[in-house]
Amino acid sequence: MEKKHRQSWACLLTIICAALLLGGCATASKSKTRVVWPPPPNTPRLEWVGTYSSLDQMPKSAMERMSQPILGGQPELVFKRPFGIASAGDGRIFVSDADKRQITVYDLEKRAVYPFSQTSAIRSPFGLAMDSAGRLFVADAASQAVLVFGPDDAPLFSFGGPEVLEHPTFLALDEARNKIYVSDARGHRIVVFDFQGKYLKSFGEWGPQDGNFYSPQGLAVDKAGNLYVADMFNARVQVFDAEGKFLRKFGERGDTQSNFEMPKGLAIDSEGNLHITDARKGAMVTYSPEGKSLLYTGGGKSSHPLDLILPAGIWIDRNDRIYVVDQIGRRFVVWQYLNATYLKDHPLD
Repeated sequence: MEKKHRQSWACLLTIICAALLLGGCATASKSKTRVVWPPPPNTPRLEWVGTYSSLDQMPKSAMERMSQPILGGQPELVFKRPFGIASAGDGRIFVSDADKRQITVYDLEKRAVYPFSQTSAIRSPFGLAMDSAGRLFVADAASQAVLVFGPDDAPLFSFGGPEVLEHPTFLALDEARNKIYVSDARGHRIVVFDFQGKYLKSFGEWGPQDGNFYSPQGLAVDKAGNLYVADMFNARVQVFDAEGKFLRKFGERGDTQSNFEMPKGLAIDSEGNLHITDARKGAMVTYSPEGKSLLYTGGGKSSHPLDLILPAGIWIDRNDRIYVVDQIGRRFVVWQYLNATYLKDHPLD
């Protein structure tokens, strides 16, 4: 199984290399090579959209591609240590950078990259999240608080504080139930607030038992209100109901594709599939709502556009686009989940 995966991945890397060469040099062709994963004869579940680390990866017009120098120096990288990511699906992608201590905006519509306008108000951004109104939520570890900004970037309010948060790391929003979940990596607990920033409760403590945590990280909420937690150093994912009651867990430490080593970020697509970044594996692992392993994406140790070296934050927008941050690669990768609606409008055949 492992050997078959490596062969399939190597085949896809060959395809994407050809696609990149054709996309950068062709001037007359109107078609574009589409890269999907897993490759045929397997059923494709993801389509590669792009990998972004510098202005050089911005979408280019035919004229820009034609005039681009064939030889030249290395492009200037945008990120130092990206961590969290979020997007409303409108073309603007927000990426937190722990080393730069800022949020960078990657605007695919305007083809521009720039610092978030309220960067001066942010001290140490980690996890990001966006609600349906376009508000941006930032887990600021140094402030030990969550900062909230409006769709126009204006600061709205903050909540948390050292009395309830030691090191806020990731966020999950449950608008249907008026709950915001924050993982506290150093406090080994999950802290719950409402959408006005009022503290509601916290649960969990350090340990290996059910309901305990060892540096909880990524969070995700399904349609039923169940909370999924990446329990990083316990190498598992735990599931709780909307009241914080432990329901189940899955995963164990190991070096096979079905095991976890360091689960980091979590996100759920429109069909209920859970996508997990595993920092040590350098991969994104996907499970069905029933808990069946569906997909293993990445796992390489190279600088290739489709590989992941040390993935962290992951986000899925309203269009089922999946954004994955690669810390060591200093970039993020965008995949399109191939749901029925997307395939209807963009058939693969």
